[in-house]
Amino acid sequence: KQKLTVLYGSQTGQAEEIATQIHEDAVFNGYDVDLHCLKDAGKKFDISQITCAVFVCSTTGDGDPPENARKFLRTLSRKTLSKDHLSHLKYALLGLGDSNYSTFCGGPKKLERVLINLGAKQIHHSGFADDGTDMELVVEPWLEELWPALKKYFSNQDCEILNDKPEENSTKDENSDFAKLDKNVDCGQNKSVENLSKEIKNIEIMVTYKSKNDINTTTLQKSILLQESSLSLVELTLPPLFPLYLETFASNEVRPAIQHYQNDCPFPIASGSRTSGLIRKASVLTREDAVKRTIEICMEVENREQYMPGDAIAVCCKNPAQEVEWLINRLDLNEKADESLQLKVSVEAKKKSSCKPTLEVLLQHLPRLQPRRYSVANYGSEFISFVFNVVHFPNEPSHLPDRKGICTGYLESLVEPMIKQKQVDPISISIFPTKSNDFALPGNLKTPIVMIGPGTGVSPFIGFLQQRREQIHSRTACNIGPAWLFFGCRHKERDFLFQSELESFIDGVLTKLCVAFSRDKVTENEPKYVQDSLTLHKNDIVKLLLEDKAVFFVCGDARNMAKDVRNCLINLIAIETNCDEDAAREKFSVVLAEKRYKEDIWT
Repeated sequence: KQKLTVLYGSQTGQAEEIATQIHEDAVFNGYDVDLHCLKDAGKKFDISQITCAVFVCSTTGDGDPPENARKFLRTLSRKTLSKDHLSHLKYALLGLGDSNYSTFCGGPKKLERVLINLGAKQIHHSGFADDGTDMELVVEPWLEELWPALKKYFSNQDCEILNDKPEENSTKDENSDFAKLDKNVDCGQNKSVENLSKEIKNIEIMVTYKSKNDINTTTLQKSILLQESSLSLVELTLPPLFPLYLETFASNEVRPAIQHYQNDCPFPIASGSRTSGLIRKASVLTREDAVKRTIEICMEVENREQYMPGDAIAVCCKNPAQEVEWLINRLDLNEKADESLQLKVSVEAKKKSSCKPTLEVLLQHLPRLQPRRYSVANYGSEFISFVFNVVHFPNEPSHLPDRKGICTGYLESLVEPMIKQKQVDPISISIFPTKSNDFALPGNLKTPIVMIGPGTGVSPFIGFLQQRREQIHSRTACNIGPAWLFFGCRHKERDFLFQSELESFIDGVLTKLCVAFSRDKVTENEPKYVQDSLTLHKNDIVKLLLEDKAVFFVCGDARNMAKDVRNCLINLIAIETNCDEDAAREKFSVVLAEKRYKEDIWT
């Protein structure tokens, strides 16, 4: 068999999932294939001994490689390695990123630079998928084109980057079965669906196997119908129908009394084992007429001291019962709904309709239910707290009438009786600590800090300020750096989160509290957004950023706010230092290189 190695670097598990899919498809296609995480370099695989590899790598933070890929990159970045260290390696690379963040696909692109600098050669063009738009727009075509590229490489043909267009078969034998088919039907690449649908009526297709005499003939009925729509005029490439590899069967085993969450399989983002948290208190931080409902949960956990401001926990959630019931009814699975089922691998299972898939098809394509990450919002208490907005989805007539975010809806339903004071007993949920992203207060109190967190993005800064207050009270020195906080929300009276607590910090803990309310009526000089507040104090902000070496923290929405804040700061640098935008970006890049601009943002 032809030897192939699939290697991945994954922060949340998405890259690992795609790599696992590639591994399974490679097995199905007859390759001798291994699957490894990049962190296992030197233990389970030796990159210097691999001749053909497929890399799948994600991005974390501001363009950083995932934690389990960093050691691999450091090892290959050593200056002692020769430029032909990996000249024997042929590779394909799929990168995952999010254009809502400042540096798109920084991790995979760094990996590719390292590979190229050491002499590795591409056998398939690199793909960079964008979670900010639709990752499948890149992932699916890239995977579809991967197998012809590998076949070409293993056939000892030229290992050049393939064009985006499909290869044309220019070496057909006129006497072959496929040539006969070509004479009967013009299957040119430029044929539109409309023209093709007129020609496809009854086509006799001959499938040639290993032996020329072993030929099966079948009749393909007309399957593309002419539609009166613009879609019928567009040239389309139909995605491949992947083979079904799972089957379910009834299990005679007695269901255990204690159910383990996802069989206790570890999550890539976890920094510790899964444990239980007891919710002791829940409260709504917004008024009833606020656009978003914001809930704060206080929870008792083991080893409270390990959770510091800036850290985060992951909540293991469950699918809403209402949606599960809807799906069971939709797929006619009521008879099996309460049965214990087991899975087995099968490549012989029949292909089913995509409109009403079988349970096996559904299980094969459903991604793993991922935990949701929330910032720790306090310090110095016996409990930890976190804050979230309840996510609502617009009503769709073809689906359930009211849908909420999986985890926020799950948590809201759990604590609703507690909020209404109809329940006082603690509620147990599954949580685990997550890996640090270096989002923490500087060790020296003299270092100035600027915190920017509209909406629930303010939550980690509550813990920052509580910790800072304790540090100040435990010191006798008076030389303490300034601390600024920029907060924004829609309405002051409806959703000003932690208002009284934030205002209480203006006693020497917080130097300046700047607030903006985007939906309230404001005068011309009053800010609507945090960017406006930054602009009002542009002289101080640029001085803090460039001269005073302050550490800037940004927490909240990555899709709009984080980008707008970064662009605002670059613009303020240009104004205050009297330079053009390119020069301002160069100065801002120095701040990034010095690790003084830290983001904890999400889409």
